[in-house]
Amino acid sequence: MKRMLLLLLIVVPISIIAQHKQNKRSMEKFETWERAKTIELLDLDEETAVRFFARKNEHQKKMKEIMGQRFSLLEKLEKEIKESGGSDKYFGDQMDNLLSIEQKISKEREIYFKSLTDILSKAQIVKLLVFDNKFKRELREAIMERPRRENDKN
Repeated sequence: MKRMLLLLLIVVPISIIAQHKQNKRSMEKFETWERAKTIELLDLDEETAVRFFARKNEHQKKMKEIMGQRFSLLEKLEKEIKESGGSDKYFGDQMDNLLSIEQKISKEREIYFKSLTDILSKAQIVKLLVFDNKFKRELREAIMERPRRENDKN
C-alpha cells in the first residue's frame, strides 16, 4: 500500500509536468505556424518581419495587461453576483468600469493597426485584419469542436 501511494505521489506530478510541457510546446508550434502564415500572407522580407513582429509583440503585451484587468474585474463581479453583495449603484459603477476596459481594448487595437502604416501598406494591413479575424474565428471553432470530439470517443 505504501509503495502504491509513493508511486502515485511520484507519477502524478510527473504526468502533470509532462502535460504542461506538451501544452507549452503545442503553443510554441502554434505561434510559429501563425508567424509563418503572416509572413507568407503579407509577403514580408526579413527586415520588415522583424519590425512588424516587434510591434506586434508590444501590442500583445498591452492587450494582455488590459485583458488581465478585464478578467480580474469580471471575476470580482462574478463573486459579487453570487454573494448578492452589491447595490444597484455599485453594479452601475462596475458596469461603467467594465465598459471603459472594453473601450481600452478597442482603442488599443485601433492604435496598433494604425501604427502599422509605417511598416505595412494599407492593403497589407487590411489583409492582416481579415486574417486575424478569420484566424480567431477558426480557433474558437476548433476549441468548441474539441470537447465534442473527446465526448464522441467516450
